[in-house]
Amino acid sequence: MDYFYRIFFSYFSLGTIGASFLVTSGLFLALARFGLTTEKDLISWQKGLFITLIGVIVLSLFSLFIGTTVVSLMINIAILVLFSLYTIFDTNQLVRRYERISHSDIEGVSSLFALTLYMDFINIYLSILQLLGNND
Repeated sequence: MDYFYRIFFSYFSLGTIGASFLVTSGLFLALARFGLTTEKDLISWQKGLFITLIGVIVLSLFSLFIGTTVVSLMINIAILVLFSLYTIFDTNQLVRRYERISHSDIEGVSSLFALTLYMDFINIYLSILQLLGNND
């Protein structure tokens, strides 16, 4: 694990890591707040978000062979937008399912939503880190 940290900190400066975390935290909180307070049920987003996710994965695999910075920049922006929308969707669905679920099943559902929101945060953080990152 120590090897991972040495590679990570040799590629990104400490300032970039901190700034990316602060930007991600603020963005994530704003998006989650929007998802929690909107009155509309966003279940209709599910299919479109999943198709877009598959498209981003295919583009990412395609960029491994092309390797241009423009394609990489476009993919990072697409990932940022996609997981921002996923954050809104997941927090909205958390509220909607909480209203419909029995209290005996709440522990399993809350663990699942905690994991999905955690993955949203990590993906947003990594895309912002790559957008702001440099080799200082």
